[in-house]
Amino acid sequence: MKVLHIITDLLLGGAESVLVEVASRGQRDGHTNVVVSLTDDQPLGERLRAAGIQVMSLNMRPNRPDPRAVLRLAKIIRAEKPDLIQTW
Repeated sequence: MKVLHIITDLLLGGAESVLVEVASRGQRDGHTNVVVSLTDDQPLGERLRAAGIQVMSLNMRPNRPDPRAVLRLAKIIRAEKPDLIQTW
């Protein structure tokens, strides 16, 4: 199964830490996980990559809507063709 995770950021926090654990376990169990961060991918992006998980960032500025980012996200979803989209 391919799971696309969408999260606001990958800063150290509760949801972010759970995402790293869920995606890493899924990867070990043979599932494909892809993570899209709406802002940047630090500091947890490197931990995800080390687990073999693809990480992408839309580089949105916090509290500044960017319609182009929505289009980039739609393009990623179409390209990745996930079986499941998990939002955080």
